[in-house]
Amino acid sequence: MNCARRLFLLDLSPKLHLRQLAIDGTGVRSFSFHYFLVDCGGELLFLHLVPTEKIAGRQFKAFRLDLSANRAAWVKMETLGNWAIFVGYGPQLPGLAVENPERWGGRSNSVYFATNGNDDRPWGVIQLGEEIDTSKIELRWFHGDPRQELKTSWVYPGF
Repeated sequence: MNCARRLFLLDLSPKLHLRQLAIDGTGVRSFSFHYFLVDCGGELLFLHLVPTEKIAGRQFKAFRLDLSANRAAWVKMETLGNWAIFVGYGPQLPGLAVENPERWGGRSNSVYFATNGNDDRPWGVIQLGEEIDTSKIELRWFHGDPRQELKTSWVYPGF
């Protein structure tokens, strides 16, 4: 995915070729540049941090890439199921999905995210769709001009 959120496929045969994938958008109207591509059990997910109705409110929305129709589409996910997703400091780093996080004391259907670490932990965790109050939890990568952070991301899902 490039900085304009265009998704490309890399074909390896018969010869190396990069082609843009025609894809319908997420339907989320937002000026947020905070998003992550995540390989989650062989599916490509688009995790997007968007504003909520509250001034300082933000929440993660998740979409999976559906290639079953003539035109690919991002389909909204209501739950991550038994998966947890870890995101770092910005979209240049793909997220990491972990299945059955309860095995090590984690939480399913949750997003773990980096904070500024002003309290005793440099990270936070919320259930998918819950609201983050950025007046109380400062996201490490949230301030400044996020467009300066946008880079091309490479993700190799197992599909």
